[in-house]
Amino acid sequence: MDERNTFWVMERARQWIVRHDDVDVATLPSRTHAVAVAMNRAKEDQPSEVLILGPTGAIEDRRTFGEDNLA
Repeated sequence: MDERNTFWVMERARQWIVRHDDVDVATLPSRTHAVAVAMNRAKEDQPSEVLILGPTGAIEDRRTFGEDNLA
C-alpha cells in the first residue's frame, strides 16, 4: 500500500513554512507562495495532500492529489 505524502503549510515568525516528513522544505514570505509550492510538490509526489493551517493551528483547508491504494 502506498502511503499518502502530507505537505503542511503553516505560519512561523511572520514567514510561511512548507513541511514534509517533519522537515521544513521551503520558507516563503506569503501564504499564497507557500500554498503554491506545497501544491506543486504534492502534484509531483502522489498520492499526497496539502494541509493548510490557520493562526490557531487548526486545519483550514485540505487538498488531495492522486488516489490512495487501499488494497
